[in-house]
Amino acid sequence: MEFEEVEHCLMTIEEAALALRLSRFTLNNWLSQGRIKRVKIGRRTFIARQEVQNLLNSALRGEIGKNSRQTVKARREG
Repeated sequence: MEFEEVEHCLMTIEEAALALRLSRFTLNNWLSQGRIKRVKIGRRTFIARQEVQNLLNSALRGEIGKNSRQTVKARREG
């Protein structure tokens, strides 16, 4: 019996760090700073795949720089 791999809507910290090409340390800092929203299920922390995609899209448009907390906050509010 073969199983197809399905992309889950939630990513682990490790998966999101790989997709964003960031260290887990940096990603955890961004989560603590509120730059990225987290999803908690029990004691585990996940990041929505759409959140990672939105962050990548913003970076490609040049909206996210090294110290861009305001830009990320504005993106979420808009």
